[in-house]
Amino acid sequence: MHMPPMPYWPIPLASVGLIAAIYWLMLMLIPNGQPGFMLGFAGLLIVIAGTLWLEARRGALVLSDLGFRGSGFMGLGAAVVLALALGFCIQLLLTLLSTETRQALGEFNQVIAPVQNPAMILMTFITLVALVPIAEEVLFRGLIQTYAGQYMPPSLAIILTAVLFALFHFGALATAQGFSDQVLIFLALSAVGLAAGFLRQSSGSLLPAILLHGAYNGQTLFGP
Repeated sequence: MHMPPMPYWPIPLASVGLIAAIYWLMLMLIPNGQPGFMLGFAGLLIVIAGTLWLEARRGALVLSDLGFRGSGFMGLGAAVVLALALGFCIQLLLTLLSTETRQALGEFNQVIAPVQNPAMILMTFITLVALVPIAEEVLFRGLIQTYAGQYMPPSLAIILTAVLFALFHFGALATAQGFSDQVLIFLALSAVGLAAGFLRQSSGSLLPAILLHGAYNGQTLFGP
């Protein structure tokens, strides 16, 4: 498999914190949170597009190496099964959260995805269950995990990317009322990242990881 010798993976890596900071700042400054969320999502797309453009400019862009390839039925089926099992386990884990943290998480989700009318519900569903998983998986499992895998064993690349994925969602971590709740939320987010990374590594495609990510978002935002 062709791998570029000097990748630009530090660019998306360094941009993770910047995007998250802009996203969280806008959430705090703008009451309904939607403009802040969309600004952060736009920044994420810019980072992805810029990194791919830099790779293309130096002739090192091979989309199939980054996971832009089809996935067999078994890979997609595994993603569905894993998403269901993961969601169940994470829900059990989150029952250990304090009442205050669970209430804060519910309020945080309403800031990100306010349910006001059918049109808003549809737009939220498309954005958070389809568009966001695609963009985040391209960044984390497509770019960062792939390039990190050139300098370390695949298992360590999966773990590193999962940790970065969890830290990127520090808006959810910030809602925790206490260190123990922060650890629980971090473990839940890391579990999603580990599962997505495993699917990306085992299938060679981003599709199973995107499917798992979208299913998890849907369960988190619209589930009980």
